[in-house]
Amino acid sequence: MAGLLIGAWGGGALLGSLAALRLPSRLPPLTVASLAGLGQALPLWLLARRPAAGPAAVAVLGLAGLANGIRVPPRSTANPAPVRWSAKAAGTSATSGGRSTV
Repeated sequence: MAGLLIGAWGGGALLGSLAALRLPSRLPPLTVASLAGLGQALPLWLLARRPAAGPAAVAVLGLAGLANGIRVPPRSTANPAPVRWSAKAAGTSATSGGRSTV
């Protein structure tokens, strides 16, 4: 069962990242990322409120993964290109608590 849940999340994230590439650029990237973050959290709150087993849990995690895939690409372009990799490295260092990520 755990493999199905992880696979649903990963499959949803893959589809979401493909969808993010094709989204029209009518909204600013950070607005898209914020809305997708809300779309990622809501299904997880439903699962936390009423734990489901089987197909319902797989569907909920698939939806959350889909929103996650839409959320991440716009956030990675939020910084200007010359400092983008430095900002990513700083963010990784800050969230790893000084531990090596390798």
